[in-house]
Amino acid sequence: MVSITQAEVKMEQKKQSFFRGFTTSEIVIMAVIGVVFGIGGTPMVFVGRFFMTALGELGWMGFAAILGWFYLAGVLGGYIVRKPGASTLTEVISGVAQILSGNPNGVIVLLTTFLQGLGSDIAYALFGYRKFNTGVVALAGALAAPLGVWVDAYFFGVLNQGLLFNVIAVLIRIVSGAVFAIIGMWIFNAVAKAGVLRGTALDKEVRARVA
Repeated sequence: MVSITQAEVKMEQKKQSFFRGFTTSEIVIMAVIGVVFGIGGTPMVFVGRFFMTALGELGWMGFAAILGWFYLAGVLGGYIVRKPGASTLTEVISGVAQILSGNPNGVIVLLTTFLQGLGSDIAYALFGYRKFNTGVVALAGALAAPLGVWVDAYFFGVLNQGLLFNVIAVLIRIVSGAVFAIIGMWIFNAVAKAGVLRGTALDKEVRARVA
C-alpha cells in the first residue's frame, strides 16, 4: 500500500513539474508571439494563393520565398524562452490564430505548424538549448521547412511535379526560413533591450551583456 502511494506521489510530481515547465510570463509571451505572427500570416496565405493561381508552378516557388514568415513564431518562441517545446507550442498557437483569423487552408494548418515548430525545436535541441547565436537561430529557421513542406505539397497537389521541382521548393523554403529567422532575431534582441521581455531567458542574456 505504501509503494502504491509513493508511486502516485511521484506521478503527481511529474505532472506538476511538466506544467511548471513554462512560467506564466513565458506562456503569455509565447501566446502573444503566436497570435501576432498567426494573424499576420493569414493575409500572406491569400497572397500565396494569388501567386499560385496567376503563375502556377512559378507561383509555388515565389510563395516559398516568403514562407520564412510562417516559421518565425516557433523560431522566436524558442529563442526567447529557451526551453524544450517552446518552439512547437508557439508555432501551434500561431496555427490556431491563423485558423481563427480566416486562413482558408483549414485545420491542416495545425499539422504544418506543429511540424514547423518541431523542426525549430530540433535545431535548438541539437545544442542542448544552451547555444543561441546567429547560426543556431538560422538553423532553427531552416529546419522549420523540411518537415512541414511535404504536407503543403500534398495538400496543394504539387508532389506530381517531380522530385527536382519539390527539392528546389524545399531549398527555397530553407533559405527563406534562415533569413527570416536572423532578421527576427535582430528585431527581438532590440525588443529585449527595451525591457519588453522581462523575466525571459533572452532578457537575462541581454542584461548580462550590458553588465
